[in-house]
Amino acid sequence: MEEIARVSHGKVLAPDKLEQLVQSLASLPEPSPSIRRVQLWSHPATAGLILLLLTIFWIGRKAVGLV
Repeated sequence: MEEIARVSHGKVLAPDKLEQLVQSLASLPEPSPSIRRVQLWSHPATAGLILLLLTIFWIGRKAVGLV
């Protein structure tokens, strides 16, 4: 465990140092907010919108008599 802590730049604490562990965890900074990006081309709503628009176009052509 000490080697893992050394490699990952962490700490090894003895079980009797629980208070020090709690204090070090409490003093950690808040994590920065994460940005979640949604790729439009892989979203199901985009495929649904394209299908809806093509359906409206097809119905419009049928109504006018172009097909």
